[in-house]
Amino acid sequence: MSYTNVRPNPDIIFQNLEKETVLLHLKTEEYYTLGETSSQMWHLLMEYGEVEPVITRMLAEYNVDEATLRRDLDELISDCCKLGLLSVDQG
Repeated sequence: MSYTNVRPNPDIIFQNLEKETVLLHLKTEEYYTLGETSSQMWHLLMEYGEVEPVITRMLAEYNVDEATLRRDLDELISDCCKLGLLSVDQG
């Protein structure tokens, strides 16, 4: 899936805690925790707002093949959209 304009739901706040990120959905009052790699993906998505720059940065930083990285990032985005944590435009 191709995503553009990836952005957090305005009802979400998030904070780094060591190597994890904690997200709070203010309307549902539910907390979510992202592990180290997912945290990196999340923060890069917040920085760039698009998938391709995230892929480029993570390929440079992690020893992972591109297909696996794309699958994992797609899964994170999809899961976060289902939970109401992210909004995206599909391109």
